[in-house]
Amino acid sequence: MTLLHQTHATQRVSEHFTEHCSKAQELIRKIGERYNAGDYPFLSILKTDVEEIESSFVERVQSESLELYVFGTGGSSLGAKTLCELKHAYAVHSFARPKVHFLENIDPSTFRSFLSQVNWDKSAFLIVSKSGSTAETLFQFLSLLANVPDQKSLKNVAVITEIKDSPLYRIAEELKLEIIAHPNDIGGRFSIFSVVGLIPALIAGVDCKKLKNAAISQLEVILSNEDQNFVEGLALMLEAHDRGTYAEVVTMPYLDRLVSYSFWFRQLWAESLGKEGKGMTPIQSLGTVDQHSLLQLYADGPKNKIFNILGQHSFDESIRAHAIQTHDARLEYMNGASMGDLLSAENLATIQSLRNHGSTVREFTFDSLNEEVLGALLVHAMIEVIALAVYQKIDAFDQPAVEESKILTRDYLKKMRVA
Repeated sequence: MTLLHQTHATQRVSEHFTEHCSKAQELIRKIGERYNAGDYPFLSILKTDVEEIESSFVERVQSESLELYVFGTGGSSLGAKTLCELKHAYAVHSFARPKVHFLENIDPSTFRSFLSQVNWDKSAFLIVSKSGSTAETLFQFLSLLANVPDQKSLKNVAVITEIKDSPLYRIAEELKLEIIAHPNDIGGRFSIFSVVGLIPALIAGVDCKKLKNAAISQLEVILSNEDQNFVEGLALMLEAHDRGTYAEVVTMPYLDRLVSYSFWFRQLWAESLGKEGKGMTPIQSLGTVDQHSLLQLYADGPKNKIFNILGQHSFDESIRAHAIQTHDARLEYMNGASMGDLLSAENLATIQSLRNHGSTVREFTFDSLNEEVLGALLVHAMIEVIALAVYQKIDAFDQPAVEESKILTRDYLKKMRVA
């Protein structure tokens, strides 16, 4: 069963498209070989059972209906947030029980507001840092510890980090907190199918077994080289690279529950492909909101963008029940339509308008956004990014410029303390 449908506009693709399709198939074959050799642990982990996640923390948060606060940034939060958002739009303000909140930034005002509102008796805290030395996360955690009313509040604190000597690991050991092992061989932006993504998702009520099974199915189809849509989509991206005229890739979902996905994709793309003077800048956008802010530029500005537009073109009857009825002749076009109908119409109209203006658009559609569709979408993005990295002969799994910034941050902080 095809969960994810992809169509392309190829009006800006050269006569070498067939050649790029062959190159795409060869890249997929190479990735398949490396996957079979165990070189991609972030994909191999899909084969592990969800039941293997042993954590008394998960059981306690669920059984006591605690609100969960996840401290982490970048790959330590975006994947989990993407999964949790599947259950309710804008996971930070979710109506799910238990609620899941993500504290990703270190704005003092935001953190002060959090401390003033948190109910210590009904809250749990998950501190996530692969290295155990992420400055922002450590500062958040230490600030939390400085405000904990009593030691018993620490029983609802758990840490996800590598099992090694690090500041976070030492603190957790000293306080006798539950430590959940972060896989040593999986980097943050690729960690969505590990405990980093799955523990918050399980707490939020995501069916992680369905998610992983769909991801495995999508992976197998892609690596078999039988998914012609994927081959052609990758070929289009190879063509874009070789032309050298594309500078940006826009991810524009037409569902609120994919907002965090677009931010997750942005990090995956930017940190994996933005190296050695190469890379297209990923832009996060949202339909229909950005039709009223960015569409003018998208349609009539520079033709240097590739658009990935994601949408669900049918909605269940419970949503359709709210069809509009009006006697205003000027609103006759709305009569009998539901909000979902309008959303779908605007989605299709944007795609057509962009194509009419000569833009390259990839359209991703699905019958209903659920665990299976999201699992397929995540694997699709990962394989495409890896393939583009292989094609450009760059390492998709490091981020040297980010490491430099971390070192400079420590230097500046020391200077501020001296001053």
